[in-house]
Amino acid sequence: METDRYILDDKGVLTFKDDVTMIQDEEFKGRNDIKKVILPGTVDSVGEFSFADCKSLREVVFSEGVTWIWRYAFASCHKLKRVHLPASMNTICSSAFSCCKGLQEAIVPSNAHVDKYAFSGCDSLKKVIFRDIKIR
Repeated sequence: METDRYILDDKGVLTFKDDVTMIQDEEFKGRNDIKKVILPGTVDSVGEFSFADCKSLREVVFSEGVTWIWRYAFASCHKLKRVHLPASMNTICSSAFSCCKGLQEAIVPSNAHVDKYAFSGCDSLKKVIFRDIKIR
């Protein structure tokens, strides 16, 4: 499936075209055909509920340039196991990853603002790593 904004291949990999700068609110909410999302550096923010309830989503690749994840953007993505956020990340809003039952590890840059309840209800979350970002 191809649109003017993205390509979803037959393996469930969702990639965005280079001119996409924001993932719209609720754009992919509840889609069960998405297994992997690749967010290019042109995408600045991920909108509210944009991938919420994507029950088959296993992996999200965040490129440098993504700075903002809005409320409930990845809420209830039960198969998502690991989140590795780029150094460019500024803000992770409330409940952005709430109820991701399979989430075990989150790597967050230490300069990012993490709102209250960003990872609430993540019953399997064992480790959150706040990376020090050093630019020379």
